[in-house]
Amino acid sequence: METTPTPVVDRDALNTIHDGLKAKGLLPGTHLVDAGYVAADQLVASRRNYGVTLLGPPPQNYQWQTQSGEAFTLQDFIFDWDRQVAICPAGHESRSWRPDY
Repeated sequence: METTPTPVVDRDALNTIHDGLKAKGLLPGTHLVDAGYVAADQLVASRRNYGVTLLGPPPQNYQWQTQSGEAFTLQDFIFDWDRQVAICPAGHESRSWRPDY
């Protein structure tokens, strides 16, 4: 358990938690977490840096597009990872593709 000040989001405490568990030889192979710890960067970093697989529910999508019902959401798009192209619901392909750092 790690206690943090209110403005610190759960996932920002994950490295401290894993460092503490590692120091005691208690790192689990799979770490059961709640949605506050599940983010793509943490899923990758936990596995890469600690050999720990995070297992938890994905966070809810509260973006306005999802709430309004009148806009496209991420689930409406097709991603062709091999070709590095995103395809919108109208069938148009993206013009550029770059990793988000």
